[in-house]
Amino acid sequence: MTYYTGMIIKESIKDEKLLKNFDVTEEQTSDTSGWHIVNIRIPSPYIGLVLPSIQYELNEEGRWYVQLSNGMERIIVFAKKVFRFSRWDVAAQEAARTYGTSLGISTKYLRFT
Repeated sequence: MTYYTGMIIKESIKDEKLLKNFDVTEEQTSDTSGWHIVNIRIPSPYIGLVLPSIQYELNEEGRWYVQLSNGMERIIVFAKKVFRFSRWDVAAQEAARTYGTSLGISTKYLRFT
């Protein structure tokens, strides 16, 4: 089975119960920001089911997004928009980056790797 992996910053979500929907592979606290970072794994067949809940739970206040990847596809989830694209689709990556900067997110944080 293939999986999507990514991370969620606890401070970016409204309710930590969201994290119970995922396989949490690691939790850590950033030394520089103090944010609580949770690495997650989602089975590929369930990705379409969980995207709306991630989107709903993201705080609209602040500059937050969640990036998920299965190695071939990238999914960038903002509170009001979701971008799905191949890792080779430079135009789609730029569209997601442009949207993120329109929310006030610095381009240095919008690296979709």
